[in-house]
Amino acid sequence: MMSRYEKRYYENIENTRSARADSVTYDAGLRTYMIKVYRDMTISLGITAFVAFLIMSVPPLARLLFGTPLYMIFMFAPLAIGWYSSAKFMTMSPSQVRNMLWLLASSIGVSISVITITFEIDMVLRAALITTGMFGGMSIYGYTTKSDLSGIGSFAMMGLIGMVVASIINIFMQSPVIYYVLSAVGVLVFTIMIAYDTQKVRDTYYMIGGGSDSAMSEKVAIYGAMTLYMDFINLFIHVVQLLRFMNGRRD
Repeated sequence: MMSRYEKRYYENIENTRSARADSVTYDAGLRTYMIKVYRDMTISLGITAFVAFLIMSVPPLARLLFGTPLYMIFMFAPLAIGWYSSAKFMTMSPSQVRNMLWLLASSIGVSISVITITFEIDMVLRAALITTGMFGGMSIYGYTTKSDLSGIGSFAMMGLIGMVVASIINIFMQSPVIYYVLSAVGVLVFTIMIAYDTQKVRDTYYMIGGGSDSAMSEKVAIYGAMTLYMDFINLFIHVVQLLRFMNGRRD
């Protein structure tokens, strides 16, 4: 017959094992959730790249899009899709949210095609490679760090607002220096945003109670993929603009 102390000892061991099992299960759930986020984000980038290179490879299609008001529709389509997705998020099914993401990726592919047409292809590929490396490093940091990134996230948001204001002013000034300074600032801002948004996507998993509500978890994962997708696209645009400026100065 066990003494009171022996019982307590074995109870503590059992509780510790149970806590570790729960932790492993919870972490496994988080990993599954993040895999879904990165999967949908990667598919979205693939759709964008396919649409962009399709337009670049088919001149009549490019002339149809860029020589008519259709281009303006595609220019503003991402804003409309983002607004609609946010407004209807709670009432949409996971498949509907995912369809919104694919539609967003397709419309941005039309806008990105301008870069593939006007910039040298090797510069575009180099910018894509640099962006992928930067995104991977900062996203891993945002996922693994225990530090609260809300402070630098707020700093990046203020920088983003400043960029928007400066961009509007530069529409009238048409200053190449301001244009490329904004590109450099944009690289910094969206590099920070990648880490901040990754941490936010990770923390949202805990906020919704893990995978207890599978439909909500699925929708939140897709929305997280949309957020990180937009960070990647914006970083890519500013990287390719900065590379163009640097190549121009060397020439």
